[in-house]
Amino acid sequence: MPHSKDANQSLGPVERTERIQRMDVLRGFALLGICLMNVEFFNGPTYKFNPGLSPDLTGIDRLAGWCVMVFVTGKFWLLFALLFGMGFALMLARARKRNAPFVRPYLRRTFALALFGITHAIVLWNGDILYGYAIIALMLLLTLFGRPWHWFLAAAVVAAACLVTNNMNWAGYAAPLCIAAILAPYLRSPDKRWRFWRAGVALYAVFALGQLVSGLMLVTMPAHVTAQTTEQKTAERKQHQRTAQFEHDETIAFQSPSFQVGLAQRYTSFTEHHMPNYAWFSILAIPMFLIGMWFIQSGLMVNAENYRSFWRTWLWVFPFALALTAASMWVSDWVPKGEGVAMGRPIVAAAMRTIAAPFMALAYIALVVRALQCSRLRAVMNWMAPAGRMALTNYLMQSLVCAFVFYGWGLQQWGMPRFQQILFVCVLWLVQLGLSAAWLRYFKYGPMEWLWRWMTYGRAPTLRATPDPQTA
Repeated sequence: MPHSKDANQSLGPVERTERIQRMDVLRGFALLGICLMNVEFFNGPTYKFNPGLSPDLTGIDRLAGWCVMVFVTGKFWLLFALLFGMGFALMLARARKRNAPFVRPYLRRTFALALFGITHAIVLWNGDILYGYAIIALMLLLTLFGRPWHWFLAAAVVAAACLVTNNMNWAGYAAPLCIAAILAPYLRSPDKRWRFWRAGVALYAVFALGQLVSGLMLVTMPAHVTAQTTEQKTAERKQHQRTAQFEHDETIAFQSPSFQVGLAQRYTSFTEHHMPNYAWFSILAIPMFLIGMWFIQSGLMVNAENYRSFWRTWLWVFPFALALTAASMWVSDWVPKGEGVAMGRPIVAAAMRTIAAPFMALAYIALVVRALQCSRLRAVMNWMAPAGRMALTNYLMQSLVCAFVFYGWGLQQWGMPRFQQILFVCVLWLVQLGLSAAWLRYFKYGPMEWLWRWMTYGRAPTLRATPDPQTA
């Protein structure tokens, strides 16, 4: 079979002409949702936030918190996970088109992302998501390209982490490893395109429905079955005490004018609590990665104009998913009448949101795609594309600005009311849209995107933008 003219070339950074504009618009849009969700975690200890709406909120702050919970929380990180899967599929397709190696560059790309995430979590904010995406990318590589000895090595690393840190939470990584092992033979068989979609939907459904069933079982069980023993009550009380102490430590550290005090607390929080628990986050994100890959392989995103009916259908899904999410808020506020109900209620509410979240994320994608297909809205939507081309830089910039505004070493606005937080985020996002557009007039990449490409391909890409001869 004859090769294209690009055959046997090495893989390099994506040129502007190769980019899919609607994906950049989606990334720019997702940056708003991510910041709306994250800003709350810059205004209080990370362990304070539960799956429901805080009972401390009243008036307009409660309305603002309710809107974020219903429209934003749990939806936009899934949207980014879908986009991450799309990016994986595009890079793989480019490598195959050029007969270029893929695994090594993508491994370097993944380790660079993990390094960015760990640095971000310790220096600025311990709620980082980049490290989690890097873990899932490694799982995806293992699933699609791993050999038997790779699986044994991964299992050995998990076991060593448990032994060295004396923290059995690391054992949670066995779950996504098992998922990857089960998926590997299925996804490597012929006719892969539809298999990614089916595997992603099946995985997500198993987790979400399992969560819902477990919550309903607790709610409906007789009181004598769900009654806790003295030992269980003692263990639960000790856990509450540990959580309260951790919340207190974070509050003191993050309000401290000393940057070093906050740095030490973030290191402890990330290494002892967040890093081991990313495995459970990956169980939900892996399905989104697979579905994102299917979006590229099926042509839904590359040739969106040919699938107008598909995108139109997803718009009709939105109100039903929204209603389910709103109903979950009522379940969260439902006053329990027994131990089983008290334990099962938050699980049921969280499961309802888990079920609704991917439908809303896909509906948001459909909304953006359909808006770009409308000539009257296309120009407005394209304002978000430059920010999307610099999504990594802008994500880290959001954390830097929020840390400076809210933490004790900066402007000390810790505890800003929820409604004011939303106004702050909207202003920050609009500023980022303008700064991104201005930056990309002179440069090809954002600063972090440039560094990421350098670490991925082993050579520094040209940063300065080449003037368009038609406009020069």
